[in-house]
Amino acid sequence: MIRLIMHYGIPASLNFGAYNFVDVRDVAKGLIGAAEKGKAGECYLLTGEVVTADELIHLVAERSGKRTPRAKLPLWLVKPLAPLAETFYKISGQTPVFTRTSLEILSRNCNFSYQKASQDFGYQPMSTKQSIKDTVAWIKESEALSRKKKKR
Repeated sequence: MIRLIMHYGIPASLNFGAYNFVDVRDVAKGLIGAAEKGKAGECYLLTGEVVTADELIHLVAERSGKRTPRAKLPLWLVKPLAPLAETFYKISGQTPVFTRTSLEILSRNCNFSYQKASQDFGYQPMSTKQSIKDTVAWIKESEALSRKKKKR
């Protein structure tokens, strides 16, 4: 989704769905923290801050220099389109922007706390804003390197 927004923009956002966004670097640090300082037999949720789909789409668009979408689509409108989108993307060989499963997960508005990990071993995830900024920069850099390799 991040690459799609970076390259093409996105005409509309979603007015439903929120989930815990977490950077893979935070998960890696959290796993190390749990192994080194966590309590034996305990389970930890290595999550991040709760971000709505709309907030995430806007963050990526802003960091990519794309226009932020003004329209917000409701679940009742998007959900019936999912099977059609899946079929289209299957025929075209492209990765789908959304599927029935992704919409189902997104519509659950999951919110999990990392408080226990924070208390037991100091887990503190970075902000979603910082993670998106870094991710967009990394994608741009990796694509620039790929273009250089192709020119050789």
